[in-house]
Amino acid sequence: RAGGRGQHFEGGSLYSAPTSGTWVVKGAIRDLWASTGWEAGWLGYPIGDERAAGADGSVRAQSFQGGTAYWSPAGGAHAVRGAIGAAFEAWGGATGVLGLPVGEEFGPLRDGGFGQHFQRGELYWSPATGARFVDEGPIREYWARNGWEAGWMGYPTTDATTPYHEPYGPFVHVQQFQGAAVYQSKGGTRAVRGAILEAYRGIGGDRSALGMPVGDEHADPDGRVRQEFFGGTITWSPAEGAVVALTRVM
Repeated sequence: RAGGRGQHFEGGSLYSAPTSGTWVVKGAIRDLWASTGWEAGWLGYPIGDERAAGADGSVRAQSFQGGTAYWSPAGGAHAVRGAIGAAFEAWGGATGVLGLPVGEEFGPLRDGGFGQHFQRGELYWSPATGARFVDEGPIREYWARNGWEAGWMGYPTTDATTPYHEPYGPFVHVQQFQGAAVYQSKGGTRAVRGAILEAYRGIGGDRSALGMPVGDEHADPDGRVRQEFFGGTITWSPAEGAVVALTRVM
């Protein structure tokens, strides 16, 4: 491909191309590269030698024209590329919050998206939302139970948040999805969506007197849709719209 040359040796392979230089590929990273089609696959030619990565140097990495391959003793060799690879690097790469990839990028998914699993969460990308980080924990589990990106929640539209303290309890996490906002607090992990979410945001959301949701929305016998919050309720009906009722004051 592209006028390149290669030669195999006992300890690895040398590949050279006019646009990428001459580099050694060996071990588990070489095996991964072979499984993708060598230089004819999506990784293309190597553009540097294998290097140490990670805090203790036990992780190895090698850059190719189409992405970067990472290897660790525990997780083996996996590659990242494109928008997901760029987001991975932005989150700190091999020493960042995501940890190392534990599988290859998968897709296409709903609306042309892709995803990839990492040691401490996922990166999901779609044309509409870009690449977003969902860390391991209750919000990810809630999303998974509701069908991942193929369910009513759709793709994440923001990254996982840093926890903050709010008046009703510590360590709140919030993450926005196409179809809902998900809140993790001492009231559990709950989604708020649709007209109830609009009304909730209209009075200040989780920073308002309503505080955090303590239940998911549900239908009352009279046909209204209701959701309970720490400080009250929001009830929606076609005739009345969304009605906020406070039962306690901050």
